[in-house]
Amino acid sequence: MGYALKRAQHALHSTMDGELRDYGLSVSQYAALQILASRPRISNADLARDAFVSRQAMHQLLTGLQANGLVTAFGQGRSQRYALTAEGRTRLGTASSTVAAIEQRMLATLSRAEREQLHRQLSICATALGPPNQQTYWVSTISRDHVRLSVEGGFTQAGHGKASGLKRLKADDWLIYYSPKTSLRDGEPLQAFTAIGRVLDEELYQVEQAPGLTPWRRNVEFVKGTETPIRPLIDQLSFIKDKRRWGYMFRVGLFKIPQEDFAVISQAMAVENPSSPRATRPS
Repeated sequence: MGYALKRAQHALHSTMDGELRDYGLSVSQYAALQILASRPRISNADLARDAFVSRQAMHQLLTGLQANGLVTAFGQGRSQRYALTAEGRTRLGTASSTVAAIEQRMLATLSRAEREQLHRQLSICATALGPPNQQTYWVSTISRDHVRLSVEGGFTQAGHGKASGLKRLKADDWLIYYSPKTSLRDGEPLQAFTAIGRVLDEELYQVEQAPGLTPWRRNVEFVKGTETPIRPLIDQLSFIKDKRRWGYMFRVGLFKIPQEDFAVISQAMAVENPSSPRATRPS
């Protein structure tokens, strides 16, 4: 099994490396640009971790990307952060089309169900050999209009502004918003997962939203993802025990889900590398 995985990884890497040369990029440089597209103003340490290379290797890689005008740096020392330039975004866009075509060639003989199964099984294998997972995965039920306010402000609320639910969240936990309606009052039915993000820290704080209204909040960094209807996913989600009365679970408001279900939802939302990124707002 290990040899088969290594063979597939080598074939993919070699093919990407050969075709990315046309864009003046290596596979590692392409990976860095892709992470920077989803996590602007990221540190060298976080970028190295997400790209599976050492800090020293990432420093050299970023130096080359900066020299080619694809990446720019802000700040100094430990506060230094990196982001794509306009040319970097253009180069990544054209290269991404080539990489997507390579992936299509690799998976061409697999059905959609087989592709989804392969993705889940590879995730399970990686998790089994990785460090103990301390993250918890959550779903919060909230109307889409409130989701947009939350994403714009980089925070989450729960239980009508109470602190009790938010105290259950830990830094680095993941949160998915499910929206039954477009708006809380008189909204149209939506029934979709509408945003996904990572809890930033342990800070629990209050804000004065209106006179006499001071809800509790937690800081969240939201990841770029696509709004996704729930109905095509119901049969794949283990936390939904009763597939006929699937909406009952979401009345809880804020609840935990298994990592495997998080993987199903994040994949459907087209989230890149959802195990660690601290990225930008949903489109």
